Amino acid sequence: GVCNLRLMNAVADWILEEGTLVLLKPQEIANMVWAYATLGVNNPLLMAAVADWLSMDGATLFEFKPQEIGNVLWAFATLGVDNADLMVVVMRHITQEGRLAEFHAQEVANTVWAFSKLAVFDSHLLNDVATWVLQDGRLALFKPQEISNMLWAFATADSHKPDLMAAVAALLLQEGALSKFKPQEIANTVWAFATLRIRNSNLMATIARHVLQGCVLAEFNSQDIANTVWA
Repeated sequence: GVCNLRLMNAVADWILEEGTLVLLKPQEIANMVWAYATLGVNNPLLMAAVADWLSMDGATLFEFKPQEIGNVLWAFATLGVDNADLMVVVMRHITQEGRLAEFHAQEVANTVWAFSKLAVFDSHLLNDVATWVLQDGRLALFKPQEISNMLWAFATADSHKPDLMAAVAALLLQEGALSKFKPQEIANTVWAFATLRIRNSNLMATIARHVLQGCVLAEFNSQDIANTVWA
């Protein structure tokens, strides 16, 4: 994207000064904070205002679709904005109000990644997500990045979910599955297994063979290689 800092700051000032935030629709709020995060522009006053608005009334979040909730969380985590009140409100909203049933794979992955990125760990949320993923064949709907982000989140939270990890391992062992994974996604996945101290010799051998075939290893950067050999 093209980042014009003066423009981004001017937009933030306009929203804050004119009280425009309360007039924005949920999708507009989600798109706005997504844009700031994508461009790496952290406007503390704007992000604080968004957090306050969403935390003010629990009913407000019911107006947000799962994708919008996921995008908001992703934006806060990407910018490293840790707002405890917002995270608690969103966490309760997802776990206690039954909203998780409305989520799709990407939204679930973004949500748990965001919480772990901000070091906000909640066993109820992680338990609910693990259960949700294992139901109705949902894991097969996850893209490689979503799988690796989800596993990274569970490992970062030191949340052990043997059934989930076994299901992921079985998925990765399917013929051709690893060819869809980018080097970083492979590295994050094996890092998660190692961090959670889950030894799956068959999976590790399969990944090793995949990395060593053709030009796969040449696509790895130094961090990917380091994480993979460490795992």
